[in-house]
Amino acid sequence: MKTIFICVPAVALLSAFALGAESPLKARSKVILPGIIFKPTPRPLVEIHRLSAKNPAALLSYLDDQWLDRKVYGTTEPLVRWKDMEDMRSQMRVYALRRLGDVASPELIPSLEEYVRRYEVAAKPLEGWTYGPNEIYLELADRVRYTIERIRCRAQGRDAYVKAMVAWVQTPEPPLTAPLRDRWQFWLKTAEGARALGVLKAVEAVPLLVEKASSSFPPDPYVFALARMEDRRAMEVLRQYVAGCSGDVRSRSLPLEPEQPDPAWAYWRMRTVGMTLQEAIQELIREVNEEQYVGTDLWVGEMLEYIGQPAVPALIKVLEDPSSHEPAVSTALHVLTRLRAPEAASAFLGILRRGPCRDMAARGLGWLEAREAFDDLLAAARQEEDLGLRLSAIDALKRLGDARAEPLLLELLEHPHSSIRLSAAEALIQVATRAAIPRLRHWLQIEPEVRVRTALRYAIEQASKRGEGR
Repeated sequence: MKTIFICVPAVALLSAFALGAESPLKARSKVILPGIIFKPTPRPLVEIHRLSAKNPAALLSYLDDQWLDRKVYGTTEPLVRWKDMEDMRSQMRVYALRRLGDVASPELIPSLEEYVRRYEVAAKPLEGWTYGPNEIYLELADRVRYTIERIRCRAQGRDAYVKAMVAWVQTPEPPLTAPLRDRWQFWLKTAEGARALGVLKAVEAVPLLVEKASSSFPPDPYVFALARMEDRRAMEVLRQYVAGCSGDVRSRSLPLEPEQPDPAWAYWRMRTVGMTLQEAIQELIREVNEEQYVGTDLWVGEMLEYIGQPAVPALIKVLEDPSSHEPAVSTALHVLTRLRAPEAASAFLGILRRGPCRDMAARGLGWLEAREAFDDLLAAARQEEDLGLRLSAIDALKRLGDARAEPLLLELLEHPHSSIRLSAAEALIQVATRAAIPRLRHWLQIEPEVRVRTALRYAIEQASKRGEGR
């Protein structure tokens, strides 16, 4: 039986590829692909992408400082944050250069060479200045040079272009003692070569890119290229990369380019080839519902959230199944809350009563506006054994806005724990009636914490605007 279990999926998988099967995971846009780990593509980059398809020469404007300043800020004043790569101005210029390398004809090379000269002049220190050249302009000059080289290589045909970009990726790394600009040029050349291979979907380069992604730090340029190709030979490398991305990477990362797949999106598309959508949803859930689950984050929640409504019934079943493991329950609660799925309220209430993740269930019931959970939430806000559950229940009562919670919330204003008092005061902003104003003013006079006093003032203000009762 074990032999059959192993072989049948393998045969089915081979059959799926032979028939050209695809993943059921589909993006809603061909240009703006899902941002799972990384930030989704911003509109200004989409504008550049569309412009490049119609008139590549128009992208030259993005290389001009004053034009770009007016485009981004509506002013010709010099910028202060030159080094901030999160700044949209920098992202727009870099992407415009990349698109010129992707689509421009050799006719634009003289104009690009003129920008190399401009940047080199701008990089020179003024007479009498004691510090060195402006590194930003030197880096821009390098970027334009590599763009020119790519245009020339691409004009020679696909095979010559692929061969040249493979050579770029294979550029020997300079020693750590080498000048910083040498190391910058190495990084830029290898990264641009890898990106070009990815855009071209040059699957013949997959083994090289896999090797580079496995041995280089950071591996990002090679991983991004492999994600564009969606070749299953890269699945393990993508899995390792996705699992290694911490939850805060999205907040500090550059956004995806137009038509650039997020590595997590590419990994799960490859993993679900030949499946139906419901089978893919079950595969995602299975990843966090295995008994041997060790906490590896493959961004399952973000994937299920993007799938949206079709995933809701399966996620509700996770909550209703007493044998579901805690990571799966946590993921289901998080996604259903984010999707604001009111049909999940009954399942949330079941988790609130029996666990695990009672605090997440309580908070989620507030977001789902599940008024049928009021009594259970009131009891959870009254209990003293679990602080997290108590705070979540108070937050849910705030979102329900039911005046029946007012007596308990007023009692909690004298609790010794400041976080309880703050949560209660914030809930009273939504719940308090005019009848509560005298007690709110009393607690305002004796409350030691500034944030709690601020919330109490706002609660008094809001209660004053309401009529007696509800």
